[in-house]
Amino acid sequence: MDDRVKCNLPQSKVFVPSSDKDMTMTTILSLHPEAEILKLLHLILTRAGYTHLCADDSETALAFLRHEHIDLLIQNLMRPKINGCALYQILQNDEKLRSIPVLIVTSLNPAYVPETCADLINKLYPDNYLIMPFSPQTLIKVVKNILARSVAEGMVPPEHIHLHNQKSYNSLWRKEQGPVKSCC
Repeated sequence: MDDRVKCNLPQSKVFVPSSDKDMTMTTILSLHPEAEILKLLHLILTRAGYTHLCADDSETALAFLRHEHIDLLIQNLMRPKINGCALYQILQNDEKLRSIPVLIVTSLNPAYVPETCADLINKLYPDNYLIMPFSPQTLIKVVKNILARSVAEGMVPPEHIHLHNQKSYNSLWRKEQGPVKSCC
């Protein structure tokens, strides 16, 4: 598999479909314009056992969403060109993509988001809305809850969802694991 598929910035602008991905693993796509945020999400999600893909713009994210099996999209609201609200509307208008659950990760309090995002906030807040900063444990808890709801609602096949890790999540954050390798 090409390394650009796995959160390798800045080359993430080039979409390369994966061909050898294990379809039994949960795949989460993160979309954020800041590389440091993507690196942090990559570290948290891969340590929790998820397959994680990154995009730093909406066009790249749409390519992943259309050509890869994505179980969850984590995105922020404010981006150049196609912002989070506009991308959510694109997903809702696409029959293939509308079943992909979305988690908003932002520093914006929902009371202060642009008026154009009111419908999105009303639909996703509070269960699919996470205000930064947050702990790794909080992120994983929210991700697991969203994925469990998606399975219960029949939006995602249960065989694609990785809800329970072989190791305790907290054990992944112990100091004796050694230095963390950079993902990007």
